[in-house]
Amino acid sequence: MHILGVHGVGNYDESASDDDRATAWSGHLRSGFGAGPVPEFDLAVAYYAPALHLARRQGEGVLDDLSDDEQRAVWAWLEAQGLPEAAIQGRGTKPLRQWLEWFARKFDLDSRLAEKFVMRFFPEVCTYLDPRHADLRAQARQIVAQAIEDHQPQVILAHSLGSIVTYEVLWQNPEQQVDLLVTLGSPLAMPTVVYDRLDPSPRDRPARKPPGVARWVNIADPGDVVSILRPIGRYFEGVDQDLDPSIHVADCHFARHYLSSPTLAAVIGGEMAHSSD
Repeated sequence: MHILGVHGVGNYDESASDDDRATAWSGHLRSGFGAGPVPEFDLAVAYYAPALHLARRQGEGVLDDLSDDEQRAVWAWLEAQGLPEAAIQGRGTKPLRQWLEWFARKFDLDSRLAEKFVMRFFPEVCTYLDPRHADLRAQARQIVAQAIEDHQPQVILAHSLGSIVTYEVLWQNPEQQVDLLVTLGSPLAMPTVVYDRLDPSPRDRPARKPPGVARWVNIADPGDVVSILRPIGRYFEGVDQDLDPSIHVADCHFARHYLSSPTLAAVIGGEMAHSSD
């Protein structure tokens, strides 16, 4: 079985090769099968990070460095997390950092890690979705589309921002047939920040499974603060399965933990058994 992985944010690395990335993803995926038999598969990773690589990257800098668009995205994300009405109404009375501390307390996180997450996630996501960077968005989609064309995967594993890119690519290429799309820690339903900026836009027609996808399974840890709102099937027609396993106590958004989860192994194993019937 041919599997294509599509990575999320924070993956720009000039020193790693395509083989390095494929080996790492394959190793994580195999570990999810535990002591049981590991089915045969080959896996490649669509590496689109260079298309979105700007001067300020991947968790560097401080909150004051965020652009106006990035700050608006963080506020929208905090609102979706249940930000108090007083904070929404008086947004300018307290710095963003104080409300990130509120968020960290709510989810029992280290406030420094919460800030690091914001600086890692939002600049790259906003770069992709910003109309002023339409050329970069097109480049990222072309890289993923070419990887799909080259590898002809039966299964696509799309993590985090990679699920957004993959969703748009599959709509852009409706003739592309995929047996199984698995979105991992997906922010596709994140209001304002992502959902309202998708192409095709849910304002024009209901958001739904790309036409060439036979099955869509979404996997989201209940503690993953990126994969909101949930379940994703409430916001996208045609999601065949919404799974919410606990994949890690603390770092529940990282791709390696999703890839090595027994839940994903069971989904992959079930798809392989189905395809061999």
